[in-house]
Amino acid sequence: MDALVFYCTSCGAPVDIDYDTRKGHCEFCNSIVTFPRKSFNSDEKVQNEIELCTRYFTEKRFDLAKAHALDVLSVAIDNAPAMFMLAYYDAFAAPVRHSERIDQFFAQIKNIDLDYEEIDALKVMFLSCINRLVDCEYEALDLMSQYLGGKSLCDFADAFSPLIINSRQNIDFFTPDMAALYKRIAASASAPKMCYALLQAIKTNPDSPFVNNKFFLKTKTARFLNEFVEPVGEIISSMNNAELKNKFFRAYINTKEVYKNKMEGGSNNG
Repeated sequence: MDALVFYCTSCGAPVDIDYDTRKGHCEFCNSIVTFPRKSFNSDEKVQNEIELCTRYFTEKRFDLAKAHALDVLSVAIDNAPAMFMLAYYDAFAAPVRHSERIDQFFAQIKNIDLDYEEIDALKVMFLSCINRLVDCEYEALDLMSQYLGGKSLCDFADAFSPLIINSRQNIDFFTPDMAALYKRIAASASAPKMCYALLQAIKTNPDSPFVNNKFFLKTKTARFLNEFVEPVGEIISSMNNAELKNKFFRAYINTKEVYKNKMEGGSNNG
């Protein structure tokens, strides 16, 4: 990528940039100028490279995507989409793979104030590789919930989480933090497809006693009720669209009543 052009804020002359520190030295007036992160990530050249990187990423042409990501990082050292591309490549496409790189990416960007251009690119990337982000559902949702709201957050959560929820082989993923995040998203954006997936998981998750009618397993049935069924009800109750909330909550109450009836029947049979 060609060098980015910056100008002295004191005299207007071009300055030489140290991309690692984002500082420029003006040889004309001898000023040292520190430029904001956004100046680099919003630059037209960087945006063009990110657009190409994102396109090649979604087309699964990872070598090309990586090349453009490296170009971006040569001038915008912590550009999040470029960092994600390299982490993804190392985790899933490199000859020698390092699965921990995705977790490292989310840790690295935790304290960075991202620009919305970066969020838009990450959103496209995340949705194109949902199956690879199952173990990072919380991190991806939490990141998007910090920058998106309303319909934008609803659209992302509804496109991203249902596939992951439906793929779960147990409820170990449903930690208190995960439940609280789902609840926060429901309160902000309703996310009906996400909430519907959780409602359906009461009957379909492999840990559910509905699967193979395992209500006679008293301890497991009680655990599933307390750790999954009840919190799902709280999530649905938080939906900010009253019409959807009422519709979903009626379905939830019906499912819960059937669950408890079977639980009592299984207990009596035991």
